Amino acid sequence: MPESTALQKVRRNSRLHFKRVNDTYGHAMGDRVIRALANELERNVASCGRIARFGGEEFVAFIPHASIEDAVGIAESIRSGFAARDWRKQGLARSVTVSCGISSIDECETTLDPAVDRADSALYAAKEAGRNSVFFRSPHGVPDTISGDMGKLFAASSRVSK
Repeated sequence: MPESTALQKVRRNSRLHFKRVNDTYGHAMGDRVIRALANELERNVASCGRIARFGGEEFVAFIPHASIEDAVGIAESIRSGFAARDWRKQGLARSVTVSCGISSIDECETTLDPAVDRADSALYAAKEAGRNSVFFRSPHGVPDTISGDMGKLFAASSRVSK
């Protein structure tokens, strides 16, 4: 697979764990937030790639033929758009943010698994750095930072905050 292919991993998390969103606001609210994130991903990725729910509140986006810059731009659009959303009309008195983990696929890799693992690692680095950011992990490197509140490069995660 070409190195220019980008893989994004998106995760939506609560500052106090997403389970508490369901416990506090109900499962219907949690489902609305997940659907909103899926819609944001669809709006930003559908024309150039594929999106899949990867479990719970995680999503993965496969964007063939995208440069890292393109993937970062997409991730930043998702991150900033979601952070700006006003949830009060839906009954959620907190903001919801997204952090993104991005990885490219090395041309010698024969499956997506290593890239998914790197994107996941970048996602967790974004969360550990304060969330609401984008991190990147290359096939042969460490996470880099380029966008978001903390200036990170592509991993996707979100949180519910006060």
